[in-house]
Amino acid sequence: MSAMRAVPSHAVTSEAVWTAADTADRRAIARVRCGEVAAFAEVVTRHQERLMATAYHLLRHPEDAADAVQETFLRAYRALDQYDEERRFAAWLSRITTNVCLSTLRARQARPVACAEEREYGTRDGAYSQVEQALVDYPVET
Repeated sequence: MSAMRAVPSHAVTSEAVWTAADTADRRAIARVRCGEVAAFAEVVTRHQERLMATAYHLLRHPEDAADAVQETFLRAYRALDQYDEERRFAAWLSRITTNVCLSTLRARQARPVACAEEREYGTRDGAYSQVEQALVDYPVET
């Protein structure tokens, strides 16, 4: 007897099962490639919410997540000629989103986040000197 191996559900098989969304993506991309730029709006509408959830999960900041999703769509649009139609467009977008988020996280690590005093007063020392001056100016009751 030969043992049967289970194929993981995420494994790519030679005969991929295309969903209605996959088919709609392929049609929209074909229209964009033929010059109908507005067809890309369909792609954005179909994938924006899912990509936003992915970006927020990775970045934990809503504005950064929105920026990452916008950058994802820009990169995807610019690189449409590199997209392999034998692969799922949603997976390609997810990979771009992940890469954009990882770049954002690397950039965050490269620049330290300023503390509240530095943002308000320019430097931490500037905040302390203002507090010291306020204490000097404060009238002492005797």
